[in-house]
Amino acid sequence: MEEALAPDAVASPPRKKSKKEKKKAGMDMSRYEQRCIALWISYEGGAYSGFAEQNIPGAGVDTVERQLFAALKKTCLVESRESCGYSRCGRTDKGVSALGQVVGLRVRSAARAGEPVGGLDFHAGDALAGGRRELDYVNMLNRVLPDDVRALAWRPVVPEFSARFSCASRTYRYFFPATSPNTGAAYDVPAMAAAAARLVGDHDFRNFCKMDVLHVKNFRRVVYAADVRKTGDGFFFEIHGQAFLWHMVRSLVAVLFLVGEGLEPPAVVDALLDVARTPRKPQYLIADERPLVLHDCAFDTLSPDAAPLPEPLDYLATHFEGAYRAAVVEAAKRRNDLERLDAFAFAAIEEKRATDGDQRDFHTEKRAAG
Repeated sequence: MEEALAPDAVASPPRKKSKKEKKKAGMDMSRYEQRCIALWISYEGGAYSGFAEQNIPGAGVDTVERQLFAALKKTCLVESRESCGYSRCGRTDKGVSALGQVVGLRVRSAARAGEPVGGLDFHAGDALAGGRRELDYVNMLNRVLPDDVRALAWRPVVPEFSARFSCASRTYRYFFPATSPNTGAAYDVPAMAAAAARLVGDHDFRNFCKMDVLHVKNFRRVVYAADVRKTGDGFFFEIHGQAFLWHMVRSLVAVLFLVGEGLEPPAVVDALLDVARTPRKPQYLIADERPLVLHDCAFDTLSPDAAPLPEPLDYLATHFEGAYRAAVVEAAKRRNDLERLDAFAFAAIEEKRATDGDQRDFHTEKRAAG
């Protein structure tokens, strides 16, 4: 028989959890609906060992994907990478940046369990059941992401959406100065553009990539457009294609630089694309990774109006304008460094000529030579 409670033995109410305990326990995701979305993000790749997470125990390797999932978990938008149906469009290398990287995943919605979340025509800011607004995914993530990783926009997608396999095309841009660092002379840009035009079409690009015979058996890829264009004080190589091989763009740029320096004719591209004529890849150094940007990823199944709300759009514009101004200032400082070194060189040469009894005006000769 159970003992009877003493008259004054009143059951105490359950203790409320502290904020720290609630945070540790995490959000009860079962109380909310989930929404399948495509998320556009940009990042500066200089500080990261590539985009994709690397499962190397104890290596301490930081990647863009690691930062992204840290933000997704901190904002309680996902429970784990394994449970959110995650997919990525591109796997950029160490140092490579992106302006149009796209990932697909399921995230928490503001809709309570059992409430409708809206179909594929749902837009950021549209009303949910009960007059609630959908979560502002862009602003939520940007508040906790590092400054060199930014969420840009999101759109609803079907559950079957894959950022990798649903992607119709990808566009890369590689930025470079007007003059070659090897020769100091201006690149022959028309020759580079003529060489780039030869890349268009369905070709075997095994001579323009890092061979990965364990995972890749087919080296044919379709390039829709390729060109060299002017931008500011320099140029960029733009290539638009269905998909790309490992180090393919950087290998292409390396060959274009050889053409631009006059070391190879534009027809070298035809020779390298003809694997019967060139069965083995020649030895050449691929171009540096830092000027390479994944500029855009296009999807036939997504409408082009994947834009954030005005508030995060203004924030993003301010963020990128600030980065641009900082880059302009840094470029001006480096130009000042060069001009100062030039002045030192003038002084040293004049001093030597004075010592040797040479009476010519080196400054006048320098200006006359341009």
